[in-house]
Amino acid sequence: MSKFLNKKEFDNKIKQNIEYWKNSKRWKYIRVVIDELRKINPETSLEIGTEGIPLISTSDIFPYDAMQTPWSYKTRQYDCLVALQVLEHLQPKTKEAFQEMCRVAEYTIISLPYKWKRTKLKSHKGIDDKVIKKWTSGKKPYKKIIVGKKRRIILCYKNKSL
Repeated sequence: MSKFLNKKEFDNKIKQNIEYWKNSKRWKYIRVVIDELRKINPETSLEIGTEGIPLISTSDIFPYDAMQTPWSYKTRQYDCLVALQVLEHLQPKTKEAFQEMCRVAEYTIISLPYKWKRTKLKSHKGIDDKVIKKWTSGKKPYKKIIVGKKRRIILCYKNKSL
């Protein structure tokens, strides 16, 4: 596998019966996340929510319950943390989990369902700028990208040194 996941590798992983990705059009927003990762080009990374398909071949995969904070990682242990479609599932501890995401990495990239009205999952409904501001304690991303008809928002943060 190349350092960054490509479409061919993604398609091959799906064929390996990874149920989460079946019948999925997720490549559209994942490609955007990978483009942002290429710009950062992290030496170390931690991924949450990639469900067996790491975006960077050298990434560590988050093995814990993200709601159990604080996490056991050191401050700035990673160059980058990626959380795909995760934060909305960590209610009511979204704020604490987001703070940990920013604590353990120099960069944090998250994706969320954005302004979805019709969805089976209650956790995916009603996420807008106001909700995101609450979950992130008003921290402003350096980049905000909205992808696709079934909107997903990708937010990129540069975390201040401690």
